[in-house]
Amino acid sequence: MSITKINPPGWPLGGEVTSAQFNAIDTKLITALDKTSAGDTLSGVVTVAAGGGLYMSGANTYIQAASATAQIVAAVSGAVIGATASGAYVEASTAGAKIRTRNGGRLEHGDNDYPNLASGHSGRSRVLAQLWGMHCVPLISTATGALGGQWTVNTTIGQPTTKQPMVNGYLQTEAVSTTAAQPYTYACPLVKLVNGATLSSVIVNFYPAAGHAAPPAGTDLPAIYVLRTQCTSGTLTQAHLKSTGSGLQYSTFSGTAGQWNSASGQSITYTPDQNNTIDTATYDYFIVFADECGANAIVGTQILSVLMTYTNILDMRSMP
Repeated sequence: MSITKINPPGWPLGGEVTSAQFNAIDTKLITALDKTSAGDTLSGVVTVAAGGGLYMSGANTYIQAASATAQIVAAVSGAVIGATASGAYVEASTAGAKIRTRNGGRLEHGDNDYPNLASGHSGRSRVLAQLWGMHCVPLISTATGALGGQWTVNTTIGQPTTKQPMVNGYLQTEAVSTTAAQPYTYACPLVKLVNGATLSSVIVNFYPAAGHAAPPAGTDLPAIYVLRTQCTSGTLTQAHLKSTGSGLQYSTFSGTAGQWNSASGQSITYTPDQNNTIDTATYDYFIVFADECGANAIVGTQILSVLMTYTNILDMRSMP
């Protein structure tokens, strides 16, 4: 019911107001909403006509559903509860609060819309792991120069015949190069990629074979590097993800033979600093492990796993 005038024609100058009219005015006044800070209780339905609205103009203003069965709803097809300005949002701001669907409802995203992770969200950085032996391809260098020359698939050297990588999850080498700085190498595609994120660290874990009288050193130590590849119009292009050291990261081991033979294993940490914003629509990515080589090298390195740290994960579009 709306509040109507007590005397629609109005009172003329000097006109008389009856007690009944005063009582009617009093009755209507108590049905009006109190706009002061005291607040009020609305007992009926208020209909907002076309062009009308409730405008929350001050700081800390809100519309609140304050009981377990209270709802703020868009009750007909096409009705919208929206945030229509840049930076506006719908928020569940207390622990345990939810924005949820039920009874067949959906959260639907328009084209090129997707859930974002807020700045500081722990999910913006993730460590993903993959087993080397599940994806490896044995390679051998065809170059006579330093590591990182031309590569060809090797079908006879370093094949994991006695160790089954699909069962054990690692690859064990079965040949070793005793030529300094000319190792056998093993490539592994990176299959756990986060599109749009930054690949900020790659760690390869491995076990050197036991029995070294002396550990390898310098460029005879194992090394890793990561490449991104692109095939455009039949031309294959490759680029390193590390700008220093010719793109390579050697093991930094400097201990004794006993420490190199240790059952605790070894690792190499590679820190990309270029070409490391992942773009799965354009590139493939793979890592190469160059085994130990030179006079002190022993066959039987077990290449275990790859740990990839991704940062700047902005949204959930391409999580593996």
